[in-house]
Amino acid sequence: MRSRTRGEVMTPKQNLQLKTLDDSWNAKELTTFHKRHAKDCVVRWPNQPPTHGIEAHEQEALAFFKTFPDQHLVNNQYKVMIAEGIGHARSPSLPGP
Repeated sequence: MRSRTRGEVMTPKQNLQLKTLDDSWNAKELTTFHKRHAKDCVVRWPNQPPTHGIEAHEQEALAFFKTFPDQHLVNNQYKVMIAEGIGHARSPSLPGP
């Protein structure tokens, strides 16, 4: 999966891929993590030099999990998920009277 440019719209499949990547991160499960990254990926973190390659990124993730064992991504940030073709759209219920 390549990075997106500002304003570029993602497909429903790409949204689902990001959600499953978040799920795997939260579960500290690296099989999906590997599937969602290219072998020669470049990861850019704020105020850090780039990480080159999935193996280095995996080591970085393992160190992160060890340092922050209770970390958890807010993984239901996808307020509306719309599928292509015949299907369903889902939106959150809103509080109110």
